[in-house]
Amino acid sequence: MSNKHAFTLLETLVAAGLIVLVLIVSLSLRGTASQANKDISGLEEYYNLHSRLMNLLKHDLRAARSIKKVADKNYELDCRHLNPDTNQPEQQLITWQTAGAEQLIIERKLNGKLTQSFDFTSSAKGRKLKFEISNFD
Repeated sequence: MSNKHAFTLLETLVAAGLIVLVLIVSLSLRGTASQANKDISGLEEYYNLHSRLMNLLKHDLRAARSIKKVADKNYELDCRHLNPDTNQPEQQLITWQTAGAEQLIIERKLNGKLTQSFDFTSSAKGRKLKFEISNFD
């Protein structure tokens, strides 16, 4: 006589196996999605930093009266910017240069004082960063 109110051992093992299989697949998909999210976040960080750098560099280049290449990846811009205190234009020496062992940090100095640093070391992930100002006399 068979008991119709309970699962057999075979049915229990098959159900447990299916549950384990579904858990493995869902955890695998979650891990893949998490890695893709980290990659996208890294790209967003890289391009946001790049965009901020380019906007500030364009602003300085537009205000530059002369550009001098001091060394490899080191440029001095003689600029005229408006002084917010006096509301008069004033001459400023802005230096753009790379720093760090892998040249992944770009620094902006205003009259010799570091004003901004763009650090690409955490978001570069194998990318090469080429910093060069060209097409000037």
